[in-house]
Amino acid sequence: MKIISIKDAEKNRKELEISIDKASFDEAVLYVRQCMKNRETPIRFSLYATTNEGRDMLSIIEQATDHTGVPTEGDYLAYQYAGSFSSTTHGSNNITDYNFEFTYYTTA
Repeated sequence: MKIISIKDAEKNRKELEISIDKASFDEAVLYVRQCMKNRETPIRFSLYATTNEGRDMLSIIEQATDHTGVPTEGDYLAYQYAGSFSSTTHGSNNITDYNFEFTYYTTA
């Protein structure tokens, strides 16, 4: 699975290009985790996959909020938002667009 691009809505929806050869699903999880740490919303990105592996939105959130041992990351983040809305769009060429919107209890 490869990340095609990450759309950062907090920076005027500027599209950050990531090398297809170096990006991975794990980097998408790290990106979501960092955005949650910064209390950003919405969080948008696209993934390329030839299978359904990793396309489950819940698995992205579960991995982003997994225990890391860092007090401001992982499972700490699981308790920092009041609710969320998420959606996916499955496009052509095995590209899936993800959109996460969180309502946080606090600011970063």
